[in-house]
Amino acid sequence: MKTLRIKTIIILFLALILPSGISAVDITNDSADIYVPLKTILNRGGKIKTLDGHSIVISVSFSPDGKMLASGNYDKTIILWDTATGEKIRTLKSDGIAIFVSFSPDGKTLASCGDKIILIWDVATGQKIKTLTGHSDSSVNSLSFSPDGKMLASGSLDKTVILWDISKGKKIKTLISGPYSVYSVSFSPDGKTLASGGPGGTVVLWDVATGQKIKMLSGYPGSSVNSISFSPDGKILASGGLDKTVMLWDISKGKKIKTLNSGPYSVYSVSFSPDGNTLASGGLGGTVVLWDAATGEKITTLNGHSDRSVNSISFSPDGKILASGGEDNTIILWNMEIAGTVSLWQDPPQKGEFETNDEHKQRLQNFRGKMVRFRTNIPFGTYNADKEFFKAEIFGNHAFIQVPRETAKDLARRKKRLYIEGALEYFNPETAKLVNPYIIDDMTGEKFAFGKHTDKLIAASIPDNQAFTGNLNAVPELSYEAVIDDSDHDGILEGGENVALSVKIRNTGKGTAKGTGVVLSGDSTLLNVIGRSRDLGDILPSEEKTVEFKGVLPTEIQAGNAEFEVTVKEGKGYFPAEKKSFVMAMKPAEIRETKQVLSELSDVDIIPSKINNFTRNNSYAVVIGISRYRDEIIPGVRYAESDAQAVAKYIENIGGIPRQNIKVLTDDKATRSDLEAYIEDWLPKRTGKDSEVFIYYAGHGTPDPENSDAYLVPYDGHPDFKSKLYPLKRMYEALNKLPSGQVVVMLDSCFSGAGDRSVTKQGARPISISIENPVSAGGKISVLAASTGTQISSDYEKMKHGLFTYYLLKGMKGGADADNNKTVALGELFDYLKENVSRTASIELNRDQTPVLLPQDSFVKFEITRVR
Repeated sequence: MKTLRIKTIIILFLALILPSGISAVDITNDSADIYVPLKTILNRGGKIKTLDGHSIVISVSFSPDGKMLASGNYDKTIILWDTATGEKIRTLKSDGIAIFVSFSPDGKTLASCGDKIILIWDVATGQKIKTLTGHSDSSVNSLSFSPDGKMLASGSLDKTVILWDISKGKKIKTLISGPYSVYSVSFSPDGKTLASGGPGGTVVLWDVATGQKIKMLSGYPGSSVNSISFSPDGKILASGGLDKTVMLWDISKGKKIKTLNSGPYSVYSVSFSPDGNTLASGGLGGTVVLWDAATGEKITTLNGHSDRSVNSISFSPDGKILASGGEDNTIILWNMEIAGTVSLWQDPPQKGEFETNDEHKQRLQNFRGKMVRFRTNIPFGTYNADKEFFKAEIFGNHAFIQVPRETAKDLARRKKRLYIEGALEYFNPETAKLVNPYIIDDMTGEKFAFGKHTDKLIAASIPDNQAFTGNLNAVPELSYEAVIDDSDHDGILEGGENVALSVKIRNTGKGTAKGTGVVLSGDSTLLNVIGRSRDLGDILPSEEKTVEFKGVLPTEIQAGNAEFEVTVKEGKGYFPAEKKSFVMAMKPAEIRETKQVLSELSDVDIIPSKINNFTRNNSYAVVIGISRYRDEIIPGVRYAESDAQAVAKYIENIGGIPRQNIKVLTDDKATRSDLEAYIEDWLPKRTGKDSEVFIYYAGHGTPDPENSDAYLVPYDGHPDFKSKLYPLKRMYEALNKLPSGQVVVMLDSCFSGAGDRSVTKQGARPISISIENPVSAGGKISVLAASTGTQISSDYEKMKHGLFTYYLLKGMKGGADADNNKTVALGELFDYLKENVSRTASIELNRDQTPVLLPQDSFVKFEITRVR
């Protein structure tokens, strides 16, 4: 019933809009003109088909050959679609909401993300190959493969970007974007730069080799960057924001080129077309906007989704199709050759102030003579064997397509893969004529003509601004040049050297070369690096296209001669009558031995084994480490969480305290209520007179400028609100009330408000305070603190720990055993810390940091750890 209604509406619509004497007609292979209602095409925006059958679509991505489309969905599925037929190939069951999907450059694997994990799928079988884990937060938002397919970048709400080695499934490096989450990541076309964006309103450019930030592009104050896309030449970056704008950036200068106003709706996705001429954006409101990338002018708006959001857009590799996935549970495939050009006919050129009537008349005539290349799928009916034709419907016109009976059976099996190719000619403001139409078999490339044909030259307003000939039977003539070069231009391929092969193809014939490509054969060492084939698509008459094969040779290669052959192929067999062969010398790189100590890994990162004959079954420890805070304004403490985990293992293995007696509180499990619960409730219920208690804290401290009180800053704390802080005095009072004996508090924090592991309220200056003396609260506590009240507690970047904690662990492991009695006492540990922390801070960090022990000279013989 729905199909019947649509057909009826189209036919009625045709009757209303066609000029007098024109109506929907029956068309044989060489009979009447075919009239197409422009409004239907314009309203469809060049819509090819709509894919549905799943939930909200969050992400879409074309395969490198354009034959498949992957969609990530809210219902925890990933669907692979056949782009020619619109049918599902297979459905993959994800472990969570598929927030982002991306094909690898070779098309063999698919990456998806959602929740905390990244999944790598085998496209051919639909099986999971790898699971990548490493992000700590609940959502990985974006993925991007490097151009060579060896790396994958992932951005997450945990404020990091991780670079992965795909072959090994392991982290290469973690980039800290803090203090903001990451919504989108994208590699540059050369793979040397990575861009990331998120709620901070800033795009960060990273050096992929070093992991260092190159530039910060700030353009969305108080808003967020939702999506980013590099232009194909890598010179421009587009970013879409919550503030309803699209911004274009000059990458080399780090400056904004222009701002595009998308209207009343926020932008969720941006993407450049493969030729770089068009930029597409999608977002709230259910529309896709096409922009002229050079001028920033809006080309047209594609209306097809409901008024809900367009979450993701993706161009096919040849740029002829744009896919958009939306919150209306659909994916729409748009024909870019129609969507971007038929819109020219919506507003015929008006007479200019300095234009004569004759000049305007001529310009209008030229305008009406323009044609637009047209390609679309059509409903194909049954075959009449007696008269040897198929029935087809073309915008309400009933066509009878003559097809020989011997090929009709095969063609009937592929009805869904048949489409029209021709041109639309402007007829009047409401109607276009379909000129030179053919039915194309997508499988074989065979053409079946119908309707009226003409051999006149069609000046088509197509996206690449090139004309094409209306005689679709004309023959192409291809010739090509191939040039190979190496980094030092000496003609010898050396290990570790960049190599580039450029192939330029010309079509000097009168017909279009269909489905052209370049194929390389020969030495596998070279071809494994630069690739074996490239598709160039169609090449129009008088058109020229260039393709490049690039790569870096392995350092270790076998000396000899590399022989390879370059062949250009064409879909219908019109190959150039020439094959070009090359022979180049190859030799391995000369290996130079250099040694540079970038960092030293201390034995503190190798956890000491457990001492079985040393146990403190009635003793307890609360270990706290806060690396990130709920309020993004508060800077993170880089190594606090890992410091706490290491201290807990040391206390268990060489401190003699059983694992079940140690509570480790990190990040969001270290709120103020958590600190109160474990220090003020959990410890009193378990400790006795023979108990010994250890407290360790790594994170921010903060002072009260009014009374010089000191506070710990919990995960949910903020220096502006005392009610969200945990007073150091309150902790001491609670610990002194315990029925236990000795209590040792270790603080890798500072309370001056001067930076690193200390913060202060907005507008307040750093102040000098003294850490509360525990004697005044009862006297059973000993405090080892990282620094005095005027100093900063530093991170020790070289060793990936807090400076105080690094030497604390080193001392506990045996470095502080001054009398070599296999026991580390509190006094020995303090002496070791004071000497080593002070010296390292002065020499390597150019600052003062002196650990303190309070009260001085008390409990100095108290046993901290034992040494093997």
